[in-house]
Amino acid sequence: MDSERPPLKVIIIPHSHNDPGWLKTFEHYFNYQSRQIINHMVAKLQQYQNLTFIWSEVAFLNAWWEGAHPSKQRALKHLAKSGRLEITTGGWVMTDEANSHVYAMVDQLIEGHQWLVKNLGIKPKTGWSIDPFGHGSTQPYLLSKSGITGTVIQRIHYAWKQWLALKQFGDFKWIPNWSSSDKILTHNQPFDIYSIKHSCGPHPYICLNFDFRKVQGEYTEYSIKAQSITDKNVKEKSELLLEQYARTGSLFPHNVVLMPLGDDFRYNVIEEWDQQYTNYIKLIDYINANKDTYKAEVVFGTPKDYFTEIQKRLDQYPTLRGDFFVYSDIFSEGRPAYWSGYFTTRPFMKILDRELESNLRSAEIVYTIALNNAKKNNLLPYLKVLDRDFEKLVQARRNLGLFQHHDAITGTSKSFVMRDYGLKLFESLRDTVSIQQNAIQSLLFVNTTFTRPDQNIVLSDVERDSLEKLPKKTPISVEPGQTKQVSFNS
Repeated sequence: MDSERPPLKVIIIPHSHNDPGWLKTFEHYFNYQSRQIINHMVAKLQQYQNLTFIWSEVAFLNAWWEGAHPSKQRALKHLAKSGRLEITTGGWVMTDEANSHVYAMVDQLIEGHQWLVKNLGIKPKTGWSIDPFGHGSTQPYLLSKSGITGTVIQRIHYAWKQWLALKQFGDFKWIPNWSSSDKILTHNQPFDIYSIKHSCGPHPYICLNFDFRKVQGEYTEYSIKAQSITDKNVKEKSELLLEQYARTGSLFPHNVVLMPLGDDFRYNVIEEWDQQYTNYIKLIDYINANKDTYKAEVVFGTPKDYFTEIQKRLDQYPTLRGDFFVYSDIFSEGRPAYWSGYFTTRPFMKILDRELESNLRSAEIVYTIALNNAKKNNLLPYLKVLDRDFEKLVQARRNLGLFQHHDAITGTSKSFVMRDYGLKLFESLRDTVSIQQNAIQSLLFVNTTFTRPDQNIVLSDVERDSLEKLPKKTPISVEPGQTKQVSFNS
């Protein structure tokens, strides 16, 4: 070991990457996997007092919260407040960064952050963007403006990963092209993907020894390879793992390793929590009991702990300007695969996204004006309609936010999942048009003696029969002698 380098510090971060739709719909994933993961998380973090966990997708947290017992809600809130459960990024989803428009990216971030403040009383401090297919500098700019001080990225061109490792620039200050003053400390995971196999070090088939999930009836490359840690093999296994950690640490000047411990929808069975914890705690205890020998320390932690630790050791970081597009990997096909097709695939869905985005923004503006006017003038019949419409407005924000997920707007989900997204967008598109109609009507026809709020006097100039059909223009007939027309350009 180089005597001039600081001692090795490894922060193990248990996580479960939950896609709000991909091979299954959002509801299917929640009902059959994510609900159980969060339930187990609440139970096991209370049982194992030094265990940590992170969660990113507020859409799933909201769905769980709505059906959770108040005692579980309080337990989750306590864990989040204590810092052992860190909510990273805090967006409604882990947004795509190539196709999403800035308004939708901001809107889903606001929706998630407002939910966290209201229900958990917390504000996220770190970002976690490990699965979008390439990274743009808009997202870290938005994160820094929202109060987040450090963020983690994963999927960038393999040549970039090699260059950052060669230069020991894996942690850097990311600067957007349009602003030199706004920068965020960014950590690039040095290896291919966020699974345990590809995270502990440069040799995936050694890392497979340290994924201890063994579920009855489930046969995988890690369940076959990994052996439980015992008093007899703990020394050998600790040194094997430390060799991988040390190689990873050598890619950074501070010698601190961020080690994700998880994968897609991991910890969905309660056995895995016990298997991963009991085996890793034996390794951790053995290594930490021999710190002087190994010059290393291993702990469970969160991204916040990682950024805190590296800033104790370093105060100067390289700066990078620009984005990380196009993403390319080698591991998925054994040859360079460029992820650019999703920029243009499923164009109808991308158009539908922009149409909802436009109508939602227009609805929010005119609804706000109409609601304040109705309250000011005590228009009770209209207030009832507008109060009802507020729920539709919130749902439209959430459906638009859901579609910013990196397997939704990209078009990389299964066809039936894309149709499910489309139906949600279509429903919210119709709702936002209806909200605009009701709001405008309340502003134009204040006297409810002649018009009822539930009468559709104000109509949209566009009509949609179904998701599959293109919109049609609505003809407006002007009666003879009619002298007054009002147009609203949304």
